[in-house]
Amino acid sequence: MSAVVEIDKQYREGAARLWPLIARARRIISPFHINSDPDAVGSALGMCHLLTALGKEIAVYASDGDFPRITAFLPGAERIVRYGEGALPEADLILALDSSDTGRLGKLYTANAERFAVGPTVMIDHHVTNSRFGVAPDGRDANFIDSGAAATAEMAYLLARAWGLPITPEAATCLLAGIYGDTLGLQTTSTSPRVVRVVADLLAAGANLADIVNNFYRSRPFPTVKVWGATLDRAEWCGGVVWSQITPEMLAEAGAGEGESGGVINFLTGTKDARATVLLHRGEGEWRAGLRTLVEAVDVAAIAARFGGGGHRKAAGCRIVGDEAERDSFLREVDRLSAEQVAVAGG
Repeated sequence: MSAVVEIDKQYREGAARLWPLIARARRIISPFHINSDPDAVGSALGMCHLLTALGKEIAVYASDGDFPRITAFLPGAERIVRYGEGALPEADLILALDSSDTGRLGKLYTANAERFAVGPTVMIDHHVTNSRFGVAPDGRDANFIDSGAAATAEMAYLLARAWGLPITPEAATCLLAGIYGDTLGLQTTSTSPRVVRVVADLLAAGANLADIVNNFYRSRPFPTVKVWGATLDRAEWCGGVVWSQITPEMLAEAGAGEGESGGVINFLTGTKDARATVLLHRGEGEWRAGLRTLVEAVDVAAIAARFGGGGHRKAAGCRIVGDEAERDSFLREVDRLSAEQVAVAGG
C-alpha cells in the first residue's frame, strides 16, 4: 500500500518512546472506557489486531461490561471481555486508549489501581484534558497525547505506521470505525486534512466502509430505536440548554443495554438555538453527563472541568453526585456558564 499521510516528528518521537514498553510485552490488557463509543472500541480492537499479528496476546476489556451494539460487527468484537469485578489477570502491560483519566475506567481501575500506578501502563489519547496516567516501571512518562487528533483511532494508525506495522483489513476497519464515530462521518470541526488522508490510507488497506456506514447510520436495532424515542420524548429546555436523560427503567422498558443510547446526543445537539446539549445517564447515586455544542464560542470541556470532568471543546463529559436536585442545579450552571462564554466572545 502506498500511504498518503506522512508521519511527522511528533509521532516518530512518540512511537520511539512507547515502543520499547510494547515490544517487551507478551501479554497485554487493553481496557476501554465506560459508556464507550466507537472510537474507544475501534481504537482498542484496531491496536489488538496490529499487535496480535506480532504474536502478542491481547485482551480487550469493556470497563463497565458493555459496549455499543452498533460496534458489534467490528472484527474481533466477539472477543471483548466484559469486566465485572475483581483483579485483572496477569499481564506484562496495560495499554489504555481513548481514556482521558482513570475515572473513565470505572470499577476496573478502582479494583486494579496499584497495577496501573506501578506500570507499565501506556496511555494513548486525544483528549485535551487527559490526566496522563501512563507510567513506565522506572517512573518515566508513558503517555502520548495529541489533542489535535480527530480520534484516538487516527493516532493508533499513525503510531502503527511509525512502528512499521502492516495494516490489515481487520485493523483498518476498526480504526476507520473509530474515526467515523468521533467525527460523525467526517462532519465535525475536528475533521482535518490529516485525518482525511488517514481515512484514504485505511480504505486503501482494505477497511470496510460499507459495513461501518450501514451499522452506524443506516441500520439500528429495535431496542435502540425505542431508547432514542423515549429520550427524545423527554427532551426539555433549561434556558439555552436542551437536555434529556436515560434511566435504568427506560433501558429495561426498551429491552436495551447501556450502549443502546449511543448517537442520540448527537441528534439532540442539532436542536436549533441550543447553546449546549446535555444527556444525563442515571447511575447509582449519580448522573453521568455528556455535553455537546455546535456554538463556536462555547467550550463544553471547560464547563465539564468545573465538575471534575473533561473532554474536547465540542464534546465532553463529567459526573454529578446526587439526585434530581443536583441534576437541576448542574443544568442551570451549564446554562449560566455557556451564556457567559457566548457573552465574553461577543455573541
